[in-house]
Amino acid sequence: MNSKTFLVGLREYRSTVMTKAFILGAIVLPLVIWGLAIAIPLLIKDEIPVMHGKVVVVDETGMVAPMFISQLTPEFLRTQKEQLATIDVEKYLEKTTAALGSKAEFARPLVLAQGRRAIEKMRDQPLHELEFENITPPSSANIEQLKEQVRAGEILAVVHIKADALTHISAWLTGFIRSAASGALGGAAGSADAPAAPEGEEKSKEEPRAVIYTNRTMHVDNSGLLSERLSGAIVAMRMITQEVDALKAQVAMTPPDISVRNVTETGEIESNEVSNMLVPLAFMMLLWISTFTGGQYLLTTTIEEKSSKVIEVLLSATSPMQLMTGKILGQGAVALTMLLLYAAMGVGALRQFDLEHLVEPMKMLLVAPYFIMAFFFIACMMASIGSAVNEMREAQALMGPVMMIVMLPLLAWMPIVKSPNGSFATIASFVPPMTPFVMALRLGTNQVIPFWQIAATIVIGFAAMLVFIWLTAKIFRIGILMHGKAPNFMTLLRWVRQA
Repeated sequence: MNSKTFLVGLREYRSTVMTKAFILGAIVLPLVIWGLAIAIPLLIKDEIPVMHGKVVVVDETGMVAPMFISQLTPEFLRTQKEQLATIDVEKYLEKTTAALGSKAEFARPLVLAQGRRAIEKMRDQPLHELEFENITPPSSANIEQLKEQVRAGEILAVVHIKADALTHISAWLTGFIRSAASGALGGAAGSADAPAAPEGEEKSKEEPRAVIYTNRTMHVDNSGLLSERLSGAIVAMRMITQEVDALKAQVAMTPPDISVRNVTETGEIESNEVSNMLVPLAFMMLLWISTFTGGQYLLTTTIEEKSSKVIEVLLSATSPMQLMTGKILGQGAVALTMLLLYAAMGVGALRQFDLEHLVEPMKMLLVAPYFIMAFFFIACMMASIGSAVNEMREAQALMGPVMMIVMLPLLAWMPIVKSPNGSFATIASFVPPMTPFVMALRLGTNQVIPFWQIAATIVIGFAAMLVFIWLTAKIFRIGILMHGKAPNFMTLLRWVRQA
């Protein structure tokens, strides 16, 4: 490499990476977010205050209140804490998450972490000292008066369980059934038993079947505990009144452990719907963020140096080709820095959640040539536009068509990932400058991409990259010293012929 080209590239890299904006925005902020995501759950431990006071229960069903009250007595809470203390959390959660089906490999670590926090929260639940008053008959209760007592702090909470809490079907389910029937029967089903509201009049909102009135000072976890125990009591009483065996119902509704596996020449590969969609997107976004960051810096610095006449000073010491090459390589180093940083953070996050098996090391290595290809495609387009215009506003007009072409892989992410070896994905892989982004999506899936396609796209992509560099050099040579009216695409083509 020519010494002048190296010096230009080094200057370009330092002028970008050593700025406060780059350090804060591209390095410090992501690291802080990543660190906080891991540290906050470990550092923050909310102290739940003990509830002292009376809870009034107005049960119009006459059946839910005894079960609800029994689950909040100090004796029950103490026994629950003692039982939780004897449970091996890891073994218990492994058993309860053993039937997650085909999504097990991706979802189990997240479910384990969430379940671990839930059990620890239950263990830390304080022994509340509550007194209960079950108003019987419920018709003798004055709800408005009881709410006033809650507001004044005379009682802790009022639990109002309405008469249809055990039999009512929620309005959204009723509406869904009616809509489905109406669609199947040509609209006749909905009109029979649910007349439409007059035009201009809003439909009345469904009243809740059970309401808990508390003071605004009650801790959110304590109100959540009341809601959780009331919900459990209502569900349990529904099963009892309908003669449903709760244990048998739970066993029957537990999903079977179903595994979907792709049979390949090298063996079986576990297929996972969630990871199959997210991992390819992560591969492409790594290329997208790093290359476009470097390309955007290249565009900005080129326009700034041209408008401030600094570019003329640089050209007095170097040739246009040396200057362009140095600027592209310098910003390429910036893009590589960001790629390695974000890739390391991604791998660290996968290790934190025990998901590193989702990414094969060989596929990470295969992304390297496509990163070089992607950056040079973006850098050449940005350098061409930056050298041809005088202001950032003028650059936007030329960048529009270019961005539409490069954004096609992002817009077609779903069909490409669902069928990485389909006709559309295969053809798009051979169309520069989309090649590196489409191949990043295809390589991120668990399907085997034919080796000849990988080799062919690399050869075609690098050949197209050399063409882009050649075109950029011609436009850069003329445009870097041109001032005045911003050129259009036809003018850029004329510059290519002239140079």
